[in-house]
Amino acid sequence: MQRGSKGFTLVELIVVIAILSVLLGMAVLRIASAREDADKKACYTDRALIARTYQLALIKNSSTSLQNFIDDPAIYGTYYSVKPTCPAGGTYTAINGKIVCSHPEHDNEVSAGSGTTVEVTSNSLILTIKALASIDKYNKNGNPLDGQKLNEELKEKLGDAFLPVEDYIIEMAFGDKYKGSGLTWRTDSAGPTTIYFAGDGSSNHSNWAAYLVVVDGVLYKTKLTEGNGSIRTAGVAQLYQKTGTSLQEALAKDFTVVGPIDY
Repeated sequence: MQRGSKGFTLVELIVVIAILSVLLGMAVLRIASAREDADKKACYTDRALIARTYQLALIKNSSTSLQNFIDDPAIYGTYYSVKPTCPAGGTYTAINGKIVCSHPEHDNEVSAGSGTTVEVTSNSLILTIKALASIDKYNKNGNPLDGQKLNEELKEKLGDAFLPVEDYIIEMAFGDKYKGSGLTWRTDSAGPTTIYFAGDGSSNHSNWAAYLVVVDGVLYKTKLTEGNGSIRTAGVAQLYQKTGTSLQEALAKDFTVVGPIDY
């Protein structure tokens, strides 16, 4: 613009408009890219949710098809208030135990597994194990503490209360068949094998009866039932004394595998 002029020349206006157009175009591209990234992450999260709830459905009905569950989860139970769908309009398909999205940019697969095992994590069990590690497991005579005394020490170390098993683990293992008021972790490690078991009641040993057992990083659930079909506890009193094949045979008698548990 020339000195003393009262406005912009036509050329200057065209240059300004061109610059604004470029800036606007760059902003639109960034917004679009951010939206695509958000959609991709949301799609992955939705498919991960489907995979987790599919495992819960399998506990209730082992013949549940992954594709059928993806298409219409409501027929298997109330799992979502709104059915998870790809925010970018992709279609979910089950391929070899994985949930894939038809959107070309959403190529990150989500494994739903076969349903025979499912990996879980229990923060309460992790804290129980840490507390147990800080306890002297031998008495003044150098002999191992028996299970009842060991659990007394564990309970005291945990603030005078055993830690609860997370609700989602109970539901994953038993669906709606567990009717108790809650399970808590205890231990028995007076022999060659350390076991962690989940029972109800407030006693230090829960009568050595458990709904859930963890041995060598694997979570097991009782397979015993009452006459009316409700689940019941299985005994764990002698498991700590067993190893190898004898341990596996003892577990197989009353328990069935849920899957690996991370601790």
